[in-house]
This record gives sequence, C-alpha cells and structure tokens, in this order.
Amino acid sequence: MSTQYLLYGQISRHLNNRQNDSERTIEKCFLVGALTGFGSSFIETPIGLVNGQIEGNLYRRHTHVFDFHVKDCCKYIYKANGGLRGFYKGFFANLICSIPTSMFYFGGYEYVKNHLYQTHFRFFGPAYKDKHLRTGILFSGAMGGFCAWSICYPLDRIRSEIQSDDLRRERRKYTSYIDCVKQMYQYENNLRIFYRGFLRGILKAIPINAACFLAYEEVNRFM
Repeated sequence: MSTQYLLYGQISRHLNNRQNDSERTIEKCFLVGALTGFGSSFIETPIGLVNGQIEGNLYRRHTHVFDFHVKDCCKYIYKANGGLRGFYKGFFANLICSIPTSMFYFGGYEYVKNHLYQTHFRFFGPAYKDKHLRTGILFSGAMGGFCAWSICYPLDRIRSEIQSDDLRRERRKYTSYIDCVKQMYQYENNLRIFYRGFLRGILKAIPINAACFLAYEEVNRFM
C-alpha cells in the first residue's frame, strides 16, 4: 500500500506540473489513480503470488510441496514457474483489479475531499479556508476505500483465486481468467460468491484507509 501512495504522489506531481491542489481537476485525480494501479501491479503481483501460494498450500495440505515459509515458497515459484518470470503469474488478473481499484480509491478520495472543502468554504468563508481539515481527510479516506472496494471487490476475489491456484500444470484448477470466473460462478450458481468476505474486508479497510490518507496528507504538508 505504501508503494501506491508513493506512486500516486509522484505521478500526481508530474501530471500537474507541481500545481497546487486547488488547480487539480477530479478527472485528473481519477487518471492518476488508474496510472498508480498500473504501476503498482508490477510490485504487487509477485507479492500477491507468494501470499496466494502460501494460503493455497495451506488448503492443499495433502499435496503441499513446500514448507509454509516465504523463502521456501519463493524457491518453489522460481522452480515450478520458469524462473523470475514465474513470479508474474496472475499479472493480467492483478492489472484488471488494480487499475479500477486505484482509480476509484484515489479519485473517490479526492472527490469527497474536494466536496467537503468547498462546502466548508461556503459555510465558513475564507477565514477558515483549510485544505487539511483532519476530520474531512479521515472521512474522505474512508469513503475512498469504501467506494473502491464496493465496486472492485469481485475483481480482487478473482485475482486471489488465480494466484492461489496450484502452479503445477497438471493440478491447475483454472486455465484462464475467463475460466476462473465461470467456475467461481458455477460453484454456487450465484453472484454472491464474488462478494464472499466483503463485509469483513470492508470493515477492516475503512479505518485503515482513513488513517493512511491522513498520514499521507500530513507527510505531504511537511515535505
């Protein structure tokens, strides 16, 4: 997650030519969010694959092929999946998930923050003009996270399924992204499977996202 904030800040500064926040458009913030998702996919995919394989191996105890350690998992991925390139299994699924998620995450945050700021300005005037109202930032961060996960949670479920699938070709459950979607749907014959664990995830994400955005804004103020 820290990588996303770093990328978002760098891309935002580049696209806006170091302009002030007031000169940034919401559309540009959504674009920056999408580009952040694209860039972060190159870092998130290997991490997600290692995490997914460890979790998947936990459920495949009778056929597990490595000990439940990150080092052993990395060795297994390297050998079973064709070297370093093998760490990017599920890159396409990660890309499909990360781009819209980051777009709504950062774009939603900026939209809500801007709306709260404008409302505050109308009611209290320029004497109270403050872009860094902490309560507003916390609320905007929470809403950005809620917006992103509400819309894109199914994409994250699909990504997790693909990256936790067995790397051994003869034991693979899914042959492609589309095949994964079909099998997940056929398992329960209901769209609810794509939202399994959503409530638990969103309740955890809201306070974390709020705190992360507050930290991000506070750090930016003093840089």
